[in-house]
Amino acid sequence: MEAFDQKTLLYIVGAMSLLFAGIMWLFHKLAPSIKGPFYWSLAAFSTVIGSILNTLGSVLGDYMSGTIGGTFIVLSGAFYLAGIQTYRDQKIDFRILYALIIAQLFFTNVFQFVLPLNYMRMISFSFFFMVASLLIIREFLKPAQKPYQIVYYMCAFVFGIMVMTSLFRIVNIVINVLDRSNPVFSDTLFYFLANIAQTLLMFSLLLLITVKMADRLELKIKFQRKFFSIIAHDLNGPVGMMNVMLAMANKGNLMDSMEQHQMYAKVEQLSSSTYHLLNNLLHWSRNQMEDLHPFVRNFDLTKMIRKNINLMQQISESKAITFAFDEIPEMYCQADVQMTDTVVRNLISNAIKFSHSGGIIRISIENSGIFRVFRIVDSGTGISDEVKKNLFKFMENSSVPGTSGEKGTGLGLVLCKEFVELNKGSIVINSNLGEGTEVVVSLPATTGI
Repeated sequence: MEAFDQKTLLYIVGAMSLLFAGIMWLFHKLAPSIKGPFYWSLAAFSTVIGSILNTLGSVLGDYMSGTIGGTFIVLSGAFYLAGIQTYRDQKIDFRILYALIIAQLFFTNVFQFVLPLNYMRMISFSFFFMVASLLIIREFLKPAQKPYQIVYYMCAFVFGIMVMTSLFRIVNIVINVLDRSNPVFSDTLFYFLANIAQTLLMFSLLLLITVKMADRLELKIKFQRKFFSIIAHDLNGPVGMMNVMLAMANKGNLMDSMEQHQMYAKVEQLSSSTYHLLNNLLHWSRNQMEDLHPFVRNFDLTKMIRKNINLMQQISESKAITFAFDEIPEMYCQADVQMTDTVVRNLISNAIKFSHSGGIIRISIENSGIFRVFRIVDSGTGISDEVKKNLFKFMENSSVPGTSGEKGTGLGLVLCKEFVELNKGSIVINSNLGEGTEVVVSLPATTGI
């Protein structure tokens, strides 16, 4: 430890933290879909500020170095905790974060002005950083999917080192206070351990990001495989069938008028379903590959639903299905028009697909505070509990044929959920097998254009 003094080691901690803050900020900008790096960059930057204030203690005074500098160190622990929670798709528990910072400020100010004890201020921020580290370890030890388990345990081990380092500092301060003439350890050893912990932390969190990126890449490859299998199977079949039917139509003398009429109706049905499938595939693939963001503007949801009902009228009439639309004029939404249009069209198409001949599809809109809620209710086949589990999972979803044998891919509902949630809304499906289905969609409301 003689090769480096305390100040030099603080400089190294600050430099490592600054490098780490830059790397995390870069990941946040390049891969914003991975949650966590934003808070980790703030945590590392807080460590930099805390290290600088501690280094300049002789210039800035005890209050800036001991109280404010220590608070930034505790703040870094709070940011690391927030980053872990967002990385695991959990809500940030701001109560814990605020409690850590308020408690740190309270005790250090007490030991600055009421009971001016410098060593107690150092114990304070070491203790609260240790508490933050223990809370982070608890997050990492929660159940996780297999690819993440080993990495989580590694990260928990690194924060375990930080807990031991903070505990060592507290014990060392107490021993030095009790026997100043014969100190057991110097503060230089603490800062040396802090450097090791900071280095390991940087590599462990980078490993977390790498695992997440690898998981996302594997998932995208699986999506693409299913995507191409849909194109190969579900497009090739209908297009080939239409080709055969149109070839037969050219030899009209071999068919009577009734057969021709039936064939044209079949071609129309095939072309409509193929066009609908193509639209879904294009929207979904574009959303997956470009990470689309909604272009939010105000529009009348009532007019959009009426337009799609008219669009689907011919298909519904072929199954003798009628619409009962409880129209309320000027029900304005605040969302992406194209995405919402795709959602409405898919849901109406599904209602027709699974309704029995002669059935009724009921559609209503209501104002629910800050949301517009529209419901599409059919009295068709309904959905079994087994199918409901995977309705919004593209990889596990297996399409169920409609009441007239209509085929699908299961992509429509996946697309609906993605688009509704991108627009800060929600979609809920209530259904029992043989009892019909109710789809409830909520979208942000606005008062008008």
